[in-house]
Amino acid sequence: MSQTTTTGTETMRLPATMKAWQWTTCSTTLEEAIQLNESVPLPTAKRPLASGESLIQVHAAALNQVDYKLAELPIVGRIAIPKPATPGLDFAGRVAEVGPDCDLTVGQMVFGKLEPKQQFGTLGEFIIGSKAGTVPMPDGISAEQAATLGVCGLVTYQCLAPNVKAGDRVLINGGSGGTGTFAIQIAKALGCYVTTTCSGKRPTVATMMHFLIPHSRKCSALQGSWGRRSHRLSPERCTYHSGKQLKPL
Repeated sequence: MSQTTTTGTETMRLPATMKAWQWTTCSTTLEEAIQLNESVPLPTAKRPLASGESLIQVHAAALNQVDYKLAELPIVGRIAIPKPATPGLDFAGRVAEVGPDCDLTVGQMVFGKLEPKQQFGTLGEFIIGSKAGTVPMPDGISAEQAATLGVCGLVTYQCLAPNVKAGDRVLINGGSGGTGTFAIQIAKALGCYVTTTCSGKRPTVATMMHFLIPHSRKCSALQGSWGRRSHRLSPERCTYHSGKQLKPL
């Protein structure tokens, strides 16, 4: 059986079940514990949508370390997460149904993030999005691009925006990682002078971020080795990728 939801001129026919990657017990790694279930009840079969919530058909999902590390923890994985569980927090998709006092509409493309310890994560075809964690997807980006923003993008913005201003000099430790690539772009968009470190294996990733916001402040990328005791960047190994000598801020 299936059901049909209608809001305004948009109509979406909902299936009775969905496909989802699930795990029940995780004694080693989540990769070994997870299995594809092709007949999972929709999240709304367990409870109705609360105020401001929406049922979302997932078009793209992104994974973060928290998605598997929580499941692999002995206590949290066994007790805190309802089973069977589907991993995944970041998503982009289409609104399939809306709850009371929801500002979204059926058929609207949205993106966002779920909170940890969810039973129905974004590696399932449908999820329940909260009012605070779901926003309309802007024009000009794909679902795959939007799905990467939730966890890393929000955490990075919350760390930077209240603490910097235009003209500040910002050092980003690890500019080629998940939060690092966002930090370079956000800091530059806020008008900061950005210097970032990265390993010698991935210098072009951090350097490339400079060209994504070409009208903003300068961004320089450094590569080097870390001292085992002090964990300070070794000056003799640090260079601009343009070949210039490292200069102090």
